Amino acid sequence: MTIRDDDTDSGSESEETTMVAPLKKTKARKNVKSKNKKNGKDKEKKHAEKDREVMRTFVFHDATKEDESLLHDDNPSSWDFKTPSNQLLAKGNRISFAQSLNDKIQKRRSQREKIEEEDDDLAVGFSEDEAENGEEEDSQIQSRPEMSGAILESEEQRKLSDSANEPKDTAVAKAFFDTDSTSSHPLASSFLELNLSRPLLRAISRLRYQRPTPIQSKAIPLALAGRDICASAQTGSGKTAAFLLPVFERMLFRPQDVSVTRVLIITPTRELATQIHSMGKKLAEFTNIRLALVVGGLSLKSQAVELRTRPDIVVCTPGRMIDHVQNTLSVHMDDIEILILDEADRLLDEGFTDEVHELVKHCSRGRQTMLFSATMTDQVEQLVKLSLNRPVRVTIGAVDNVADRLVQEFVRIRQRKHAANVSSANAQKKGSKHLALRDAMEEDREAIVSAMCMRSCSSHTILFCDTKRQAHRMVIVLGLLGLKAAELHGNLTQKQRLESLELFKRGDVSILVATDLASRGLDVPGVETVVNMSMPRQIERYIHRVGRTARAGRGGRSITLVGDIGRSVMKRVVKQQRKSEVRMSS
Repeated sequence: MTIRDDDTDSGSESEETTMVAPLKKTKARKNVKSKNKKNGKDKEKKHAEKDREVMRTFVFHDATKEDESLLHDDNPSSWDFKTPSNQLLAKGNRISFAQSLNDKIQKRRSQREKIEEEDDDLAVGFSEDEAENGEEEDSQIQSRPEMSGAILESEEQRKLSDSANEPKDTAVAKAFFDTDSTSSHPLASSFLELNLSRPLLRAISRLRYQRPTPIQSKAIPLALAGRDICASAQTGSGKTAAFLLPVFERMLFRPQDVSVTRVLIITPTRELATQIHSMGKKLAEFTNIRLALVVGGLSLKSQAVELRTRPDIVVCTPGRMIDHVQNTLSVHMDDIEILILDEADRLLDEGFTDEVHELVKHCSRGRQTMLFSATMTDQVEQLVKLSLNRPVRVTIGAVDNVADRLVQEFVRIRQRKHAANVSSANAQKKGSKHLALRDAMEEDREAIVSAMCMRSCSSHTILFCDTKRQAHRMVIVLGLLGLKAAELHGNLTQKQRLESLELFKRGDVSILVATDLASRGLDVPGVETVVNMSMPRQIERYIHRVGRTARAGRGGRSITLVGDIGRSVMKRVVKQQRKSEVRMSS
């Protein structure tokens, strides 16, 4: 039973509530206004205190009493930091303050000039015209309006904060990476010292491997112990065998009652995956270990059938493997015990990050993870996302450095006077001067490269181009000159790519024209020269390109055409080369 009041009582209560509501709203508005006023006053006080702190940070070399009295001025707005010091000099009451600012500006300019002189000394093979251009740039810098004191102080504080943050990053990296207990041990002189089984030693002897490389003697014991590894070594140092041999050794003692896929090897390119698959078959020749190749460009159905048989090791590219995991029945990665990322820095780039992390999520948490590359990333956050468990950092030689026996040559590309006029006209049409300058120099590049290929680079040469269109054009040009050339880029089918590689390996083709598709991990024996049509914008790409020659202790030669755009990257390469020579001499 429910009891209701009379209509009169309910009406009176509703009237009271309607009268109280506007009173509450007006009080709330008054409270909000009062709070806003207080907050505004507090903000003004805070700003004033900050301005006074900024004023106290200035150092007065020849300060007077008038300048010291300004520090205690209650009106900080009288300090105008945005006006140039020349105008401040005109004011009679702040002559000493303006002079101190000018002294700081002159010191900063002298430091900057010293740094620029050191950078200019690193230039190799450039003419005196560039020195004149550098002087013009310096004059332009001096003709700019002078910086104010507040900007100078803010830059100094930023540099101090950056230097304070550097040890924190190193401390985080040290806390993330574990120490290598085998670092003090001497390197193994033979594969017998690495405790490998007889079937693997027999395959090694058939491949005519005499002794393990430094990266192999360091990484194999750690991998056999089940440790997570982040390994980096120079190109052509035997990183593929460094992770395949311990994997095969552990697979020899696997339980063979149930067929399970236990190892997953991820690579960024199809050609590298094919190379690792063929190398693995040679090392597993005298064992019962089964390998499967899962890459794009091949039949999905045949790959699905092979994956259902549960091979021991799967070598794949990220995109095709995700396709099978999501769309193929009875294909999963729950039993993965070892995860290997070859060319890990490329896989952790923007193009492959999401796909790699998706594959990592499907793997078991108790797995062993190994990362190998010639240019390993230092970003700990990216490695943490891969769920590494106290990884050991193994570094052989200097990071981001080329092979020791590689001879590097740089060819200066000059811009003609009529090309400059054409480029300025094209810039007005296209709206980009940068693109116009590139277009103006393309004809010269093709002529220079064609002449080099005809004279001194007519055999066992890899020519790297920036675009697929440029690679196809150079194949046609070299063919018209009577040179046998093959192309390797993304517009070709997988069958055409493999045919081009086989023709170059057999010697039927003397020049292989390729994009960055062939710069990662490909081991083609007998490559004598690597030619770059233009300097890559990233030093990592340059290192991987020239790493196709001078492999496994052999000699090699690289020729790079350098214009104004690639000059900074060339300076970094030369600087690192000089540092490595100093280390070797010491």
